[in-house]
Amino acid sequence: MLAEAGDTSYFGNGSDEFHMSLNTAITIGLQTALSLNRPAYSLQAFTSALRKAPPGAQLAPWLSNHDFGRIMASVGGDVRRAALGAVLLLTLPGTPIVYYGDEVGMAHGTDVVVDYRDRSRTPMAWTAGPGAGFTTGTPWLASAPDPGGANVAAQDGVAGSLLTVYRQLIALRNRVGILGTAALAVLASPDPARSGLAGFVRAKGDRRVLVLVNAAEEAADLAWDLAAVVTRPASCPVANFTPPPLTPATAPGWRPALPAFGYVICEW
Repeated sequence: MLAEAGDTSYFGNGSDEFHMSLNTAITIGLQTALSLNRPAYSLQAFTSALRKAPPGAQLAPWLSNHDFGRIMASVGGDVRRAALGAVLLLTLPGTPIVYYGDEVGMAHGTDVVVDYRDRSRTPMAWTAGPGAGFTTGTPWLASAPDPGGANVAAQDGVAGSLLTVYRQLIALRNRVGILGTAALAVLASPDPARSGLAGFVRAKGDRRVLVLVNAAEEAADLAWDLAAVVTRPASCPVANFTPPPLTPATAPGWRPALPAFGYVICEW
């Protein structure tokens, strides 16, 4: 069920009517956060939607679709911002929906047959060859431009590729098993003046997942106070840099030195 911002009447009491929401306000928050380098906008959108939803209701967030346009258009073709979008989408609450092709950074096409939304309906880019590996015939819409390897074949098994990031995040979700429904707690930034920084913890039972992102052009070498959060040694399986060890002893002044457009996800 597609919902406008603030409309939760279709949820019923959380056990009847529709229990899952495609909330447009969340997508606006995510796309705005990525285009303006302010990840807090996405956290605000999620916390607002969660606050209004009844118990048992579920969010179904997405970064893009044929109505909103592809995320690569919103981030100006910047793969680093698209990767941060994947991190936020796949670690914040709900059941995420990945619009086909976002996992390899597909751009808008140029053909318009029915309306402008056709730009986001081009064939899936499996390869860089004719028909993008989608068809040997003539597709209804021409393939999207692919100047930089925005296809599965070019990114498959490549460390740091957007496809690899998506696969790492999906594997993390499957392994920890709490990211759909765990509580969301937004962390205080070590420097509120740095709008590109954001951190949050997902918690359920004795499981915890920590996510820190730096959606800025500059590195952020700042100490986070995680003393009240980290209760046992953590592993950090998803990051685009090498973070220092995170344990109860290091948590009070943990300094992960987030690079520009850096992210780290830790679990314990």
